[in-house]
Amino acid sequence: LYYTPTNLGIQALRRLEGYRRTGDVAYLDSARRMAEKLRTLGVVEGDRIWLPFPYDDKRARMRAPWVNALGQAVSLALFSRLHRLEGRPEDLAFATGLFNSITQLKRPDGPWVTEIDLDGYLWFEHYPDGLRGHVLNAHAYTVLALRDFWQETRTAEVRRWLEGGLTTLRDKLIKIGAKVTKHSKYVTFQLAEVAVTRNLFAAILNRIAQLAIPPPVLVCGMPV
Repeated sequence: LYYTPTNLGIQALRRLEGYRRTGDVAYLDSARRMAEKLRTLGVVEGDRIWLPFPYDDKRARMRAPWVNALGQAVSLALFSRLHRLEGRPEDLAFATGLFNSITQLKRPDGPWVTEIDLDGYLWFEHYPDGLRGHVLNAHAYTVLALRDFWQETRTAEVRRWLEGGLTTLRDKLIKIGAKVTKHSKYVTFQLAEVAVTRNLFAAILNRIAQLAIPPPVLVCGMPV
């Protein structure tokens, strides 16, 4: 049996939501224990923190240890929200290491979860160098996590990456929607794979509206 960063992060986020709704500190204590477990799973590379999966995923063509944007993102959201709630510097520091990992672009050696496509769009990848690229679920969740981190930092650098992810959603969401009609079984499989429902799409649109960020200008694949 293995701890997986994605599931551990999602369960911790659910407990934080339980605490928000009820005020029951048992939820918060449980979320904190899961967060501490995630710390022990973290692998430090310079200023980056990676949360690798310790097993092979043959179906997805991923060999251990491998990382993905969804696993990094759920933990980024978790530690950002813990910092917002309790203000602990160590939570922000861990979130910063996770953010730095997300900014690592595709490279031939070493882990990465982010790339720029031939059209200059920024993608946060679910299967880096694996079965397929540009899975909407992982990209969208990473955008939401970047928003959580931006709320804690308010830095231009974080906003730059957030806007890059939002730009991809804005311009590609209609095209992806067309795929849902044309290739419904394939997209349904993608959605079921990480248990993301249509509520995520509603949350994306809602949070884009809340950000009120004007469309960025893309230069060499990155917003300015």
